[in-house]
Amino acid sequence: MKNKKLLVVVCILGAFMLLAGIARTAPAAETQEQKQLRENANKQLKEDVNKQLSDMGMPVLTGTVWQKATKDEKVAFVWGFCHVVTIEQVLMVQLPQLKVENFSAKVVEGMAGMKMNDIVRKVDEYYAANPTQLDESVVRVMWDTVIKPNLKTNIAGLPIEK
Repeated sequence: MKNKKLLVVVCILGAFMLLAGIARTAPAAETQEQKQLRENANKQLKEDVNKQLSDMGMPVLTGTVWQKATKDEKVAFVWGFCHVVTIEQVLMVQLPQLKVENFSAKVVEGMAGMKMNDIVRKVDEYYAANPTQLDESVVRVMWDTVIKPNLKTNIAGLPIEK
């Protein structure tokens, strides 16, 4: 009788352990699927942005063009980028319904206290260290090397992938 009870307890514990193992692997598969969906969405977003900018006669600034630009042209790009973000930040203060964890809000958070020349230097350093990545957009490089390292969460509060 004792052995039978012990066997039942062991079987129940085994079943719980099996279920716990299945429960832990299910989210992992879901996470992988979510990761693939996010990667596809990011790729599509990049294509859409590139197409819209090209249609406007304003192709995405890449490392190829960046490396040929003067320091003043690089600062002017960063300055313009920061102005757009600042305008949106001012609008968010005046119109609270616009306050969201969007791209501009994350740029402000990630670039807080940074000088334009420091941003230019970091982009220059990236392209110098990664000469095969010259087709990568300057904004992407700024995001990855200047902004993202200073964020607690990503756009829309999503977790940061390191």
